[in-house]
Formats: sequence, structure tokens, C-alpha cells
Amino acid sequence: MAHPAHWARTALLTLSAGALLLPPAWGQQAPSREQEQLRRLRQQVQQLQQQQTTDQEAARRATAEQSAAQAKLQGAQGEHKRLRAALAAQTQAAAEVQQALAASRAELEALRQTSETQRADLASSQQALAQLRTENAQLQRNVANRLATHADLDARHRSQAQGLQTCMANNQALHALGLELLQRYADKGLTEVLAQNEPFLQTRRTALDNLVQGYQDKLDQQALKAPAPATG
Repeated sequence: MAHPAHWARTALLTLSAGALLLPPAWGQQAPSREQEQLRRLRQQVQQLQQQQTTDQEAARRATAEQSAAQAKLQGAQGEHKRLRAALAAQTQAAAEVQQALAASRAELEALRQTSETQRADLASSQQALAQLRTENAQLQRNVANRLATHADLDARHRSQAQGLQTCMANNQALHALGLELLQRYADKGLTEVLAQNEPFLQTRRTALDNLVQGYQDKLDQQALKAPAPATG
């Protein structure tokens, strides 16, 4: 729609053109006054033409600016769409990050609980190990005591065995000595009997043999015997 000032300028130009086309006779009736009006009209026409040119240039610039504004608006709308898409992508990424963060927190909590369980197990294992070390030390002391006791018993056994061997040797010597004494006594008795011409020689000999055999049996009963060697 045209501006009202544009219609006014158009009407003024029309009037000015009509005045310029007036016949010379009309202009000769009042040359000074009409010429002055004509001059003014021409000036106004020139001003209007200049103004119209200025308005056209302004309209052209306005159209160009409007086109540029439209282009900027379209660019801004495109940028707005791009920013909205980027914001949606960032929102989605933020949601994914939140989910990943929640999963990481849950995993961290599970690891913390596992670590606490492992610490408790480690403390229990250390306590059990300390108990085993204490029991092992006690067992080692018991083994050492038993080894010492065994060594003492072995030493006593060796001493007793040595004493037994000595006793057996002494006993055998005494046994031989007793047998020798009995033999000498028997021989002496027989000689005395023969020297005295005993009429009951056979009876006395039998009694003497029985007496010697009785003492020999007693000596054999008292004789110590070596123990049988241990097997296994």
C-alpha cells in the first residue's frame, strides 16, 4: 500500500505538469506573477523529484534491509533449530552421563562392600594365622619337650642297659664262683669220705650230689639273663 506522502507528491507533480502545459496567451496576461508561480512550481517539482529519488533509494535500501533481515531471520531460525537440536543432544548426553554416574556409584558401593568383606576376611585370616602360629609354637615346645624326654629316657635306658650288663657280668662271675666252690666242696667231701673209709660211701655220695645239684639249681635261678633283642 502506497504512503499518503507519495500520493501528495504525485498530485503536486501532476499540477506542476499541467501548469507547464498552459498556453502562452494565459501566461502573457500576468507575466510576472505567473512566471513566479511557475518558477516555484518547478522548484517544488525538482524538490519532489529529488525527494522521490531519495524515497525510492530509501525504499530500495529498506527492501534490501528487509531481505537481509529475512535472511538473518531465516539464519537465526536455522541457528535456533540447530541450537535446539544441540540442546536436545546435550540433554540426552547429560541423561546418559547421569545414568553412567549412577552406575559408577552403584559399582563403587559394591566395590566398597566387597572391600569391607575382604578386610573382614583378611582380619579373620590373620587372627586364624596368629592362632595357628601360637598352636604351632606350642606343638614345637611339646615336640622339644618330648624329644628332651625321649633323649633323657634313652640316656637312662643306655645307663640301665650298661648297669644291667655290669650286673649280669658280676652275676655270671658269682655264679661261676659258686659252682667252683660247690665243686671244691664236693671234691673235698669225697676225699674226706675216702680217707675215713666210710662204709656208706654210696649213700653219702648220692646225698652229696643231691645237695650240690640243689645249690646249683638255686644259683641258676638267681642268674640274670640278657633280655631278648627288641624287634621292629
